[in-house]
Amino acid sequence: MLDGTIQKVRPRQDRRSGECLFAIFIAAARSPGSAVVHSSWGWSMKKRAWAKAVLVATISLACWKSPSRTSGVHPSGEPVRLVVMNTGWEDQVVYSYYLGHKYRLGIVTGLTTGVLRVPRGSIQVGNTLQLLVHPIGGSEDLLSDMVTLNEGQHPELTINPSTSSAFLSVMPDPL
Repeated sequence: MLDGTIQKVRPRQDRRSGECLFAIFIAAARSPGSAVVHSSWGWSMKKRAWAKAVLVATISLACWKSPSRTSGVHPSGEPVRLVVMNTGWEDQVVYSYYLGHKYRLGIVTGLTTGVLRVPRGSIQVGNTLQLLVHPIGGSEDLLSDMVTLNEGQHPELTINPSTSSAFLSVMPDPL
């Protein structure tokens, strides 16, 4: 009887108002000892039941984890390897950039080559990647072109502060 459904039970007459009342079992919301709720059955009860159903559906959809936006780049879920060549003296902070939002990937010191990891979540829809470079202590940000990544490829970024450029290219993964 208490299986999580709402069941109508025989009506009984309310002596004070003459209103017909139904007992409703709500097993999901109450313990078995207090499962009977007396209320007038009408459009308001139906609306409340629908509102509860919509609320439960909304909460469950909000908690549901959607699939990754970047399926196809690296199906195993591994981050993408980013090779950064800094040809200038200043240390550079590298960000993944999408619609004005930045995600910090790491720092590459001056006159060195570094390898950073780009999480799958920071790659845009359509497997595209755009990087923003900010010099530590500097004021001029460099924005790379947008590139599309396919499986078996990794991006390489060359930073040249003397010409104010950041060149992003796509290279095949080493075997």
